[in-house]
Amino acid sequence: PYGITNLSLNLPSGVTTTNYYTYTATNIIIATMATFTNYGSYSLQLNVSDGFASNTWSCKISLKHRPIVYFNSPTNNSSFLVGNPLVLNTTSYDLDGNVAGVNFYTGTNFVSLGAGVQSINNTYTYLWSNPPLWTNILSAVATDNDGLTSASTVSFAILPPLAVTFVSPTNGQLF
Repeated sequence: PYGITNLSLNLPSGVTTTNYYTYTATNIIIATMATFTNYGSYSLQLNVSDGFASNTWSCKISLKHRPIVYFNSPTNNSSFLVGNPLVLNTTSYDLDGNVAGVNFYTGTNFVSLGAGVQSINNTYTYLWSNPPLWTNILSAVATDNDGLTSASTVSFAILPPLAVTFVSPTNGQLF
């Protein structure tokens, strides 16, 4: 009746644990960190006894894959002339489900919702009609059917048109 005499955590095989103990004036706090090497669903069970009474707690957890997303275009450090639409194109997939959509952002500014423009081969495309001048950092954020997200970032430049001025000969000059 004076404290826990038995504490066990039942975990699936392949899961490693590390125990941490913290001592206070009135308690010993035991924390266990579990390291899971594989994705999937797990049932965990904690058994506690003080020699006279015991209790068991159970819970289920699922470890899911985040979606994967990467840019096909624009490529990193590329440049384009102002006034031309820019094709944003990504490929994304999810190892344990499906991608619900891809959103495009410049910084925190929303550019486009990619959902609804998905092709058969897991690409998401958006035609950006007026990207701003100079350096742009664009992010594609993929969201899967579990609500998990991941992002890919690309940097590119939108350049002003080149101006060419003839110095010689001057307009209308005779030779």
